[in-house]
Amino acid sequence: MSRLVAGPDASPLRAWRVGRGLRVTDVARAVRMLPQFVSRLERGCDPLNAPRLARMAAFYGVRPEVLAQAMAAWHAGRAGPEGGA
Repeated sequence: MSRLVAGPDASPLRAWRVGRGLRVTDVARAVRMLPQFVSRLERGCDPLNAPRLARMAAFYGVRPEVLAQAMAAWHAGRAGPEGGA
């Protein structure tokens, strides 16, 4: 069985999932979302609105504001010098 590893550019959501040895399908089942959607949240393709933020934060055992700040910092770190990705 291969070991999951989150790369240095991984979002907090992906890093927390991989750090716990979970698959996208494990998280999706627990938070009642489609696996494809969880993946999109991890990649920053879709926004974490209040209900999604609350569900994901509860699953990972963090306060929603901690998750929101971590994701915002990750997004900011991905932006290039001109503000693009």
